[in-house]
Amino acid sequence: MKEENAMKEKRDLKTIFSQSDDSIAQRIADSHKMLSEDEKKAVYSRITERTDLAGENSYADSVHGVEVRRSHGMLRYIGIAAACAMLIGGIGGGTYLMGRSGSSPVFTEVETEAPGDVQDGTDTTEAASDVNTTEADAEVSEEEAAESEPEITEDSAPVTTGDFDMTTKLGVLGKMINSENYYDQVSGSFYRYDTARTDLCTRSDYSADLTTGKAWDRITRFNIMNTPEEAADGNIDGIMDAYFGSFDVYCDGSDQYNIFPATMTYSRSNTEPDMAGHRDRDLILDPEKLLSILADPEALNTDGMPEVFSYMAGKASSNTRAACDTLTPVDTIADHLKNTDLWEITGETEYAGRTCVVLEGTVPADPVYIAPVGGTFVMYVDKETGVLLKYKDREPDGTLAGWLVTEEIHFDSDAVPVQDADLSIYTMMPDYDAAPEELKERKKILTNSSGKTYTLMARAVVREYYDELPDLVPAICFYKAGGYVYKDDYFNAFGDDPESECKTYAVVEKTDSTPAGIDITVRDCEGNELYLLTYYKK
Repeated sequence: MKEENAMKEKRDLKTIFSQSDDSIAQRIADSHKMLSEDEKKAVYSRITERTDLAGENSYADSVHGVEVRRSHGMLRYIGIAAACAMLIGGIGGGTYLMGRSGSSPVFTEVETEAPGDVQDGTDTTEAASDVNTTEADAEVSEEEAAESEPEITEDSAPVTTGDFDMTTKLGVLGKMINSENYYDQVSGSFYRYDTARTDLCTRSDYSADLTTGKAWDRITRFNIMNTPEEAADGNIDGIMDAYFGSFDVYCDGSDQYNIFPATMTYSRSNTEPDMAGHRDRDLILDPEKLLSILADPEALNTDGMPEVFSYMAGKASSNTRAACDTLTPVDTIADHLKNTDLWEITGETEYAGRTCVVLEGTVPADPVYIAPVGGTFVMYVDKETGVLLKYKDREPDGTLAGWLVTEEIHFDSDAVPVQDADLSIYTMMPDYDAAPEELKERKKILTNSSGKTYTLMARAVVREYYDELPDLVPAICFYKAGGYVYKDDYFNAFGDDPESECKTYAVVEKTDSTPAGIDITVRDCEGNELYLLTYYKK
């Protein structure tokens, strides 16, 4: 694996945890895409457990460095999870999710065809020869709508929709929200900004088969050593983040699983059997209907979620955890394209081996989710399938606010088949909603052969609880959960609030090329060294 440095600046959402109440904890549990419904309950229960919501303490488990710029129950997979990762890992055990090959993640630089690469959101593309972005093109006439009436096939070939006209705004929207109709199999990889810190990025390596419902989505988070601007242009150098690391989500067509090779365990993501999504071949979404829904930013469904979520749910059946950010980017569409007066089709370009239409515009003042209001954006949308391959968001002052770059993408016969996971070699993890007796058992103070105390589940590592904490506390680390750190090592390094302070640093597993910083030894319950972590700031 190529090894590099990380960047700086961790944003703060400490008050969410330090001054949380039941409603805030519930919203956190509900707002995170990476978790299924039962896992959201787990996050809620663990937040309440670790933050002592039943008591009067407002200091426990304060968490730094998690700004959820764009968050939704289905659509954001890293931001809040990064904050809650230790909560989950501390109870559930190891959280490193094995890759298909079982090997360590390989970090490769993005190299894509991008003659019209995004720079400043203005000089991004070659002009399309026949693209007309006048007001007349913003609407599809009745005759055009009739011509593009969906044709639904009955055989095994992908459904088509009469091929939406990608030189019109309604056509672009139509193809984007019906993108699953244009392929059966897909595989690829992409990088996107991470909501926790500007010096983090997330990579997804995915493969999905819409005919069977099978999918595999490997998600890895990296500390990047160069600037966000360079990363957003596809020049990404970094080393795997040792706090969050890497995990896989596997769907066998019926159920979705998380696999934890560090502890040889796994968990099922869905509460009930056979809850995997399956493409509805008869469903064709109407872009005009979508716009009418988006015209009312307060429109909520019966679950209190944005109505656009319900409308597009039938076309979000890839069963991936992160890859849906490119395959079915519901929130990106809702936040950026809801007002057709604020964006234009500015041309076409070749990117990642695909012909893309280029969209440029301004973020509307009332986004459904969270976007840089009044900022600008540029998107590359695959002309053939409507899949989002690249975007950049900027704040009104020009500051980079978000980005996504595709390394590669392949469809149908060119796609990498979904590999099956052998769950028989793993042990199923205990239920996330553990009984109080089980939680009490995990909190027991144990003693190792050297007379040092440790526990499977400790209180927050803050000075207030110093006397109650055992000698060895669970490592504040998600990727290699299960190890321990001497509590004095944490307090000596990070002051009175190691639980939150250590998360303001970039953290990597120590190697010969690791930047200078604070070294923390992670140990087993006997106190034997397992590995070293280095915490540093640029």
